[in-house]
Amino acid sequence: MSKQIEDIAAAHQSVFQALTGLTSTAFSGVEKLLELNLEAVRIQVADRTEGVKQVLAARDPQALLSAQKDLLKPVAQHTLDYSRRVYEITSQTQSALTAAASEQLAANAKQVEALLENLAMNSPVGADAAVAIVRSAIQAANNAAASVQKAAEQAGELARTNYKAATDAFSGAAGKAL
Repeated sequence: MSKQIEDIAAAHQSVFQALTGLTSTAFSGVEKLLELNLEAVRIQVADRTEGVKQVLAARDPQALLSAQKDLLKPVAQHTLDYSRRVYEITSQTQSALTAAASEQLAANAKQVEALLENLAMNSPVGADAAVAIVRSAIQAANNAAASVQKAAEQAGELARTNYKAATDAFSGAAGKAL
């Protein structure tokens, strides 16, 4: 029985380490987003300061219109750049979390299978049916998890495709407007 307890303890340790890794990955993504937001604010303040100086320096209506138009030009490009960076960060973080979760799921499945094998060898006569039921339930859970993972990957790919189409459309529209 002590072998089973050791296996369960090892499984718990493995899950704890995986959760720690997932948390670290998530916080890393949040940290990158915070840095991006600070950078975006710095850029916007610098652009606005320079733009306002140009607007205030305008001496005729034509120069004023030109300065106002120049003030708006970087907004579209900065918005598009910011949007792309947010997408990259979130996509990378999501990919890392998905990969880590997949690895942990596979490792957990192996540990559970080893635990079941040990249980089956040490179970009393006639417990084969119960072990088979547990194995069947675990296999069904693993299949469901694989289906969810595949659906998440497909949703991610669809989101990437839609994002690319939207940014291309925005970029084209912004270029024409300015």
